[in-house]
Amino acid sequence: MNQIYEVGILAAVGVFGAVIGSFMLAQVWRLRAWQLRQLAEDELTDLERKEKQQLESVYGKKRTVRSDRSVCLSCGHQLAWYDLIPVCSWLWLRGKCRYCKAPIGKAEFTAEVGLAAAYVLTTLLLLGQAHTLGWALWPSLLLVLAGEALLLGLFVFDCRWYLLPDRLVFPFAGLGLGYALVHWAHSGWQLSTLWSGIVAIGILSGLYYALYLFSKGAWVGLGDVKLGLGLALFLPDWRLAFLALFAANLLGTLIFAPLQLFGKLPRGQQVPFGPLLIAGFLLVFWGQFAILAFLQQNFVLF
Repeated sequence: MNQIYEVGILAAVGVFGAVIGSFMLAQVWRLRAWQLRQLAEDELTDLERKEKQQLESVYGKKRTVRSDRSVCLSCGHQLAWYDLIPVCSWLWLRGKCRYCKAPIGKAEFTAEVGLAAAYVLTTLLLLGQAHTLGWALWPSLLLVLAGEALLLGLFVFDCRWYLLPDRLVFPFAGLGLGYALVHWAHSGWQLSTLWSGIVAIGILSGLYYALYLFSKGAWVGLGDVKLGLGLALFLPDWRLAFLALFAANLLGTLIFAPLQLFGKLPRGQQVPFGPLLIAGFLLVFWGQFAILAFLQQNFVLF
């Protein structure tokens, strides 16, 4: 592929990723406001009731997720287009609202830069395999980029509220199914590819479902089970699924064990596992071609 053409694609994908990152973070707040509106007053905790009042004061009581306009979460002022330029607006305004000067927070900036980087890395990875992927390159790329946008929303949602909403999980699983079908078709509909994908689902979703049943939801939530299904469909190879699960648990140990050791994380406190699954998945997905090549060269059984 022409180098100038490739650089142009990567630049366009990076800008697009920043735009989608900004959009997805706004959708997270809108979805949370919608969730809280579905609950009766007696079902809300004190914290949720306060959060609902704050979001209603900003978004209103009857707006839908699709009809909302972007507003400042502090003063409720509707934002102009020049307030919403990804990355640039945040830097220009120094992380503060143009109208009330309240801090915007780093989540918006991080989401925009993070998804832009993820989009560029994913595109670079798949373009590097253009000769191997053939016709499956562009369908695979589009499905993965759409999936990463939803993963951003799920990552933020689980970190903040310990929830993986179906409105994000199910579309992600649908994209994963499309990706798995493209992968299977590209393999020539080989039965071994199908079985490997089924085992991958068993590893990333089945194991969590067993833990969910055994612990009655105390150890993992049903959202983790559904997320695992979508992730497995994007990793239709049981070896990659196993490594993603291992990476997620390793990250969890490295992050939360020291926090517990030094008393920063009380025993029994809820820990969001969705972000760890997502991080483990991304590490393995981005390294999948190198991983599979290494396994095939050094481990005959794999």
